[in-house]
Formats: sequence, C-alpha cells, structure tokens
Amino acid sequence: MNVSLRSAIGCLAVLMAMSSLSFADTATLSASKDNSLITDAAGAVGNGAGSVIFAGRTGQVGPGAIRGLVAFDIAASIPAGASITGVSLELLITNSNDSQARDYSLHAVTQDWGEGDTVANGGNGAPTMPGDATWVHTFYDSSFWNTPGGDFEATASATSAVSEVAGSTAVWDSAGLVSDVQGWLDTPGSNFGWLLMGDEVNDRTARGFGSRESVTSVGPMLTVTFETVPEPSGLLMLVSVVGLLMLKRSGS
Repeated sequence: MNVSLRSAIGCLAVLMAMSSLSFADTATLSASKDNSLITDAAGAVGNGAGSVIFAGRTGQVGPGAIRGLVAFDIAASIPAGASITGVSLELLITNSNDSQARDYSLHAVTQDWGEGDTVANGGNGAPTMPGDATWVHTFYDSSFWNTPGGDFEATASATSAVSEVAGSTAVWDSAGLVSDVQGWLDTPGSNFGWLLMGDEVNDRTARGFGSRESVTSVGPMLTVTFETVPEPSGLLMLVSVVGLLMLKRSGS
C-alpha cells in the first residue's frame, strides 16, 4: 500500500469517527406554568397565579391536603433527538411551619392542566378564576381530572427529604426524572409536568415554594444535561467527498 493510499484511508477513518461524536451540553429552564391543587370538593379555590406553590398538609379543618404542579417546556429548550443524561429540579422553600424534614415526591402528570389568574395569599386558596386547575378541575370550570387531586403516575419519579427551614433549597434528581424528560422531549404532546406531593397525613407539614410568578424569590429551576450528535447529512457528505478525492489522488 503506497503512502498516499494510507493517508487517504487514515483521513477517511478520522472523518468517519467524527461523524459518530456526541457533544455534551447543559440547559437551565424556568417553569412554563405552575399551580397548587387545594382540597375542595367543588374546586372553588385555586392558586394559579400565586407567588407560592403549596404542597403537603395544612392545619385547616377538613382533609387539608395540597399538591403542587410544575411544568417546563422541554421541546423549546433541548434539541430534538438529544439524549438526556441528567435532570435536577430545584425549588426554593418560602414557607414552613414544620419542625422536621419531610419526604416530597414528584409524579409525572397524565393530563394537561391550566394556570389561571387566581392569586392565593395562603394554603387555603382564593376563589377560582376561569382556566385554573383545582382539586377537581384540569381547567376551571368545564374540564375535570379523572380522579380528584390530579391524574398522575402512582410511582414517584423522584423523592427527596425537604428541609423545614424557609430559605433553603429543595433538590430532586434521579433516573426517573431523566426518563420523564427524555419522554417529553421525544413526545412533546405527553409533557404535562410533575405533581409535587408531601406529607398529607400530619397537620401543619405543608411547605410553600417560590412560583414562577414570584417577584421576591427564585421560581422553579430545571437543569438538564444532554448529548447531541451532529447532523449526519452534511458531515457524511464531507466524509464521502474527501474520501473519494483522497482515493482518486492515491491512484493517480
């Protein structure tokens, strides 16, 4: 084999190896919508535009359970076809009357839901405005959850011990979150975000977390690491053209 032919084959091998390279990147996303589902059989109270997302259990009379909702526009921020390698959700704790850390879990939601103009000053909510998600409604007052309290996957995508200290940050990261985000990237129409569930048994264990509407605290932040592969068309064409030219030259 002459030197020119060896050079041509070597160049072709390098270019073909380049075509299989992947590139790592990180994106930080703010929530596209968030809400709180406050126990009320009529769905008469909501919190779509409030500055705080509530989850856990209050000390009010009745069931007292509150669940948070948060969603991110994955397809708008991550290139189609990317491979998700890591996901981390951060929420800033703004309110807590608890005396100890509690487990909070994230569950993939299976129905779309709304974020109306309802603004609550606390976990009791405020009169629901049109289009808001409530304990019984996906969009007040004409669309409903199949199950009061929200429709979501029974198996948690992630669980984390959340501090009782206001001002601290709660963090969730797991293979389950990676799987959720990958699925939402591949099938954007299935992206309804996560439901946040805390201790719904013990009174006064609820937490408040900064919402995307808050002007005094940080809202939900999702950090996604991913890998992309260069578009094959242009790179493979370059491989083919350069390879043919080099082989032609070696034979001359």
